[in-house]
Amino acid sequence: MSTKAVLILLALIFESFITADRHRCQVIQHPNHSHPHEFGFHREFLSPHWRHLTRHRRQPVKRKTDWLPQKGMNNSTADTQDSVFSTKNATVVEAHIGSTAILECKVKKASQFGMMTWARLQDEYRPYSVLTVGDSNYVKDKRYMVSKPRMHTEDSDLNWFLRILRVSTKDEGSYECQATTYPPQAIVLRLIVVEAVSEIVGSREKIIRSGSILRLQCLIKKATEKPQYIFWFHDSRMINYDSQRGVRVSNDMYRSVLTLNGVSAPDSGNYSCSPDNARSSSVIVQVIKNGHDPASIQSQEKLTSLAAIQNKTGSLLLPNIQLLIIINIATRKNT
Repeated sequence: MSTKAVLILLALIFESFITADRHRCQVIQHPNHSHPHEFGFHREFLSPHWRHLTRHRRQPVKRKTDWLPQKGMNNSTADTQDSVFSTKNATVVEAHIGSTAILECKVKKASQFGMMTWARLQDEYRPYSVLTVGDSNYVKDKRYMVSKPRMHTEDSDLNWFLRILRVSTKDEGSYECQATTYPPQAIVLRLIVVEAVSEIVGSREKIIRSGSILRLQCLIKKATEKPQYIFWFHDSRMINYDSQRGVRVSNDMYRSVLTLNGVSAPDSGNYSCSPDNARSSSVIVQVIKNGHDPASIQSQEKLTSLAAIQNKTGSLLLPNIQLLIIINIATRKNT
């Protein structure tokens, strides 16, 4: 083949590419056409941009947020026979500060519940936010953990737990568990955050005779988790393991009992019960010698307290007492 023939052939090939490119430009400039074959080209020969447009037109693309919970969705079927949920709607869950809150979302195993998601509903402090999708976190906060149930189980319900670690008062609010059914179904659970406290049973001041047995009972209230430990302090010293002094501590779930045998004067002082997950409580213990009357000691303490008040008030207290005496004398004369 001569050089001239080769040049003519290359020119024809180049011209064919130019013509094809013009047709592609026309297709991109007229995206309203629903059938790309009208232009005489199969879809595979079109530009990548047009293939993307036609594919999306024929089959709508599922965006990343299409299957996420929708704000303000209708959950009217939550407690009906058609519901996929076994957990009741508007369930209230309590958790104390610092504990792990557990929100249950049970779905019927035989139902077509689809993808399960957890979200926090909008309140005055924060907007609607998705927390988990399936068994994965959707937020950066690692305190949120979802537990995917075992599918191969004999139970009729599958429980999608949402755990919130180290709960604070900011976590109080409404949480939504949604199943991606058609139409979507959801239930709402209310989380209430409380403060756990400890309380030593009885009066704040205790008087005990020397040689007796001191027994203090501490109860933990409003706690939603068992404490890992409960420490007892005498003033600033931890005494749980002072067996040589006759100290014995017994713990039972949300209760702790301190027993001290054969108390003496050095055992007087402040005793505190300090759980790891609740506010501590304390009492004052006074050990008296045998032969002393506790009632007289209490009266002496009251007089001492009154004298202290009088010293603090000074001249303000004395005129008031004198006025009361004058009024009392005048009243007797009139009667």
